[in-house]
Amino acid sequence: MMRNGNDGPRSRVHVNEPLPSARRKELNFVKEPKKVIRRLSLRFQIVFFCCLGLLLGFFYFLVCNTLLIRSQPQQNTIGSNSLIGRASLQDSGSFKNNKYTAGSRRYHYIDKSEFETIPFYGDTSEAQKAVKKDGISVATYMRIVTSTTFAFDYLLDLASSWDGYISVAIYTKQTDMTLKKLSYAIDSFIKDHSNIIGSKVFFHLVINKGLNDEPDFYPVNFLRNLAMDNSLTDFVLNLDANILPSLDSYYQIQSHLSQFPNRNTVIILPLFERMQKSNAKLVPASKIELFDEIKDDPYLVYAPVSNFMSHRSYGPTDYARWYKATDPYQVGYKKNFAPNYVVQKSVKLPPFWEHFREESMLSWVEEMTLIGYEFYVDPNAFLVHTAPISELNFNNQIEDEYSAFRSYLEDTYGDAHWMNSKKFALKSWNHLPDEAIAAAEVLGFNRTSWDENELIPLYEEEVNNLSDEEQEAVTLLGLESYFALPIPMH
Repeated sequence: MMRNGNDGPRSRVHVNEPLPSARRKELNFVKEPKKVIRRLSLRFQIVFFCCLGLLLGFFYFLVCNTLLIRSQPQQNTIGSNSLIGRASLQDSGSFKNNKYTAGSRRYHYIDKSEFETIPFYGDTSEAQKAVKKDGISVATYMRIVTSTTFAFDYLLDLASSWDGYISVAIYTKQTDMTLKKLSYAIDSFIKDHSNIIGSKVFFHLVINKGLNDEPDFYPVNFLRNLAMDNSLTDFVLNLDANILPSLDSYYQIQSHLSQFPNRNTVIILPLFERMQKSNAKLVPASKIELFDEIKDDPYLVYAPVSNFMSHRSYGPTDYARWYKATDPYQVGYKKNFAPNYVVQKSVKLPPFWEHFREESMLSWVEEMTLIGYEFYVDPNAFLVHTAPISELNFNNQIEDEYSAFRSYLEDTYGDAHWMNSKKFALKSWNHLPDEAIAAAEVLGFNRTSWDENELIPLYEEEVNNLSDEEQEAVTLLGLESYFALPIPMH
């Protein structure tokens, strides 16, 4: 019998009475579990196969990328086969443990918090856009002090002899010259020489606002980086302001650029030194004119860099070969090689090491060698230093600062054969073994002349002109590049 009203809970439900939707779903789940499970299984399968597809695609990408890298030719270090020649592995070395990364570049830079830097002073965006990117820019630098603007004379000579663009970093201390005075000096220079400067020279200003810096502080390599980074062409030639290119060098270099297949190639310009103060009007326009002037007065007019420090910095250029060369030729690296050269700007090109107080190109050249750049010499273009190169006490001034740089090189690239050389050229007399002392005495050294880097008369000779005993002594001591560089014989 059915109960009515509030007699108690219902024990049964009439079959024709409609059910609430929630109750109906509950009963459906109970009645049809297989159908529900089938739906859930289908969703799971879709998610599973999507994840599996993504995972397989990721592994496929890794495999293809690895095969692609292995199939590409490795960059040649110096000494590998190349377009024009093959340098000696004995000179250049080869490196298997190259750990170079872009992040390592942070070690190159100094603290510039006290520097006010103004790139492209006075230039408009239109002038920058008009630059031909496939050209060659000279990157240079200079220092301006109170009431002294003679450095602009060097820049004027450089602009007169170079047919390409020039990017110049100008440094001054706030205690020497304010920004207002420096701006006035530059504006006056541009106005007075607009026919030469035109729109080819780009100025980048650096004002050191520090008050406690050492008087002789001069961040040469920082200025080189600034000038190079702000050059607007694909190729750059780093020069000191008092080094002038031969008058036809811009187009001679451009004619050879197409012969080099990759960005890891640089074109060296041999450096000569005018023993008397010079200017752009006195720089020979061609190799033939250079030879004629050397023939007329080889010791007072032009010589391949005069003192023995320069011999080891420029000797690997192989001047004897250059005198006869008609095509670019490859040379190997030797320790302390510091040539000037044209290089293509790229992400692989390292910056200069800014921590040196004053230093030539040698640290930049050394790191580029470890990265894998190859060095070629242009057969026609050359450079002229317009004043005698000052001699440096390499042992005391530069070698001490090199310790941190060499530690960075070893940590980044591994060992290079010249870092652990058994040569004795840089060792003091007290650290020479008996056979090295005997060899030094054959060449005319004693304890004092060796330790003080004195110029011995024998340095004026070419190595090939020495006796067999003297040549053996030179080889043992590692002094090959100290001796006189050859001059053309006509």
